[in-house]
Amino acid sequence: MLRRLVAILTFSRRTECLTGPAKVIDGDTIVVAGQMVRLHGVDGPELDQTFWWRGQEMACGTVDRHAMLTP
Repeated sequence: MLRRLVAILTFSRRTECLTGPAKVIDGDTIVVAGQMVRLHGVDGPELDQTFWWRGQEMACGTVDRHAMLTP
């Protein structure tokens, strides 16, 4: 399924609108129209980041990326 995303970015008083398919990089970064977009106020784990939960190592970066891809 192809999704479309509209991102509005502010660069020194100028607003630019990006449209088109979005590619999820990790839990807080996407690429739209060839431009890397960091989600404001979101601090997701990096893709290779892990943590321990109930005695098991979990790939939180991969899980976070998957959550961004799931509708």
